[in-house]
Order: sequence, then structure tokens, then C-alpha cells
Amino acid sequence: MDQLTSQGARLTGPGIETAAFLSLPETAAFRANRALFPLGLDFFFTCGSALAALPRSTVVEEA
Repeated sequence: MDQLTSQGARLTGPGIETAAFLSLPETAAFRANRALFPLGLDFFFTCGSALAALPRSTVVEEA
């Protein structure tokens, strides 16, 4: 992942008012992680001074 951008996968769920978008290397692993909820992993992505968090409760869809 070269940079964090607001393009790519569509994210919905707790804490997201309508939808958000985030560049992800792929979505299958994040969708599988969501299926384990309430188990699973929370992810934090950094790029330079940018930070994005992807909690296990987030629904990830191809945009």
C-alpha cells in the first residue's frame, strides 16, 4: 500500500455516519475478519502522518 486514500473499499458500521472509503490492499481478508465478530482483529494503517483504523465491527465492501 503506497498511501492511504479515501478511495477504494466502502466501509460502513458503528461510528461511520453513512459510508467511508479507504484504499486497502485487498478486501477478502477484512471481510473474513468481520465474519468472526465479536472475535477478530482491529487494524491500524499508517502512511507518513496519516492514520486509519479499521475495527473488526466494520463492514468492508468492494467499491
